[in-house]
Amino acid sequence: MDGGAVAAPIPLPDRARPKRTRRKSGMREELLKAAVELFGSRGYEAVSLRDITAEVGLKPPAFYNHFKSKDELLVSAILAALDMFNSEVVDNDEPDMPPVERMNALIRRHVLYQISNAAFAKANDRLIDSAMLERIGSPGAKQEIRSHMRRYLDVLTQIVRDIVAGRPDDALEPRICALAIGTMCDNVLMWYRPGGSDSPEKVARRMSELARNMLKVGWSEGA
Repeated sequence: MDGGAVAAPIPLPDRARPKRTRRKSGMREELLKAAVELFGSRGYEAVSLRDITAEVGLKPPAFYNHFKSKDELLVSAILAALDMFNSEVVDNDEPDMPPVERMNALIRRHVLYQISNAAFAKANDRLIDSAMLERIGSPGAKQEIRSHMRRYLDVLTQIVRDIVAGRPDDALEPRICALAIGTMCDNVLMWYRPGGSDSPEKVARRMSELARNMLKVGWSEGA
């Protein structure tokens, strides 16, 4: 190690952190969650910092102990929501699985995530629409958000590419198919009703069936 270099501090587990640090970290997470839900349900312009701090029981001036501005909160909230989705859906991907099984597993995780986190997922979907992203002035922040958004799509595109590899025709464009499958899974909340005749697992299986039909794949191929 370079004698002049300063080692980065080792992250402490929650129980080892000073109480004040734990409280600050916990409040930041609460503010992010409130921001996703309020911005997503009401729109950015309709939500004030007072609305957000009231949601978590914080005095408005104390907001600036956690974020510099409402704009910074918006960027952080979008990134936090995307990180949550990616950690549940993308990070559990197993590249060594047969492609069709891998697609089934990814779709299942996506659908179950949407259903299990319905309110949060709906709010996040509204946060990352093009109109909301246009509000972000920093090119660097915008690029970081798009990079987070592409993670799922890049994985699914590669899976589709592997499934259709070697076919004589090129009618199925992997990126477009991946976009269609991802949108289908995102929009499951538009019609799914908890307690209805279809369980979350059944819904996930139906989404996989639709994806297989799109890619002209039979259930015998990796089911």
